[in-house]
This record gives sequence, structure tokens and C-alpha cells, in this order.
Amino acid sequence: MSQGTTTLNVDDSDNDFYVGVGAGYDLNERFGLGLSYDRYKLGDGGTDLKYGVLSVTGELRF
Repeated sequence: MSQGTTTLNVDDSDNDFYVGVGAGYDLNERFGLGLSYDRYKLGDGGTDLKYGVLSVTGELRF
């Protein structure tokens, strides 16, 4: 994939590291909310890509 003068090659045949933490709260018997954060580190040799993902979730039980 190319964007301007930057080229990014993606190879998903490797295992990489990630860590996360999350919590949830049940508002009642049928609905809950959650919040989580995952930190990813992808890299090959001297090039590392680190990014975080913040997620807000809702759960409806029926």
C-alpha cells in the first residue's frame, strides 16, 4: 500500500505482541457497558509500529 512517499508492506504470517485491560458494568439484568484498551506492537527487524485501541462496548441480553 502506498500513500505519498511512504510505502507500507503488510505481512500477517507472523506472531506479534499485544496486551489489554478492560472492565464492564451491568446497568441492569439486560444491559451492560464495557470499556477496554489494547496496546499492539508490530514489527520486523528495526521497524516497529506501536498503537493503542480504546473500545467502548454495549451488551444487550435477551
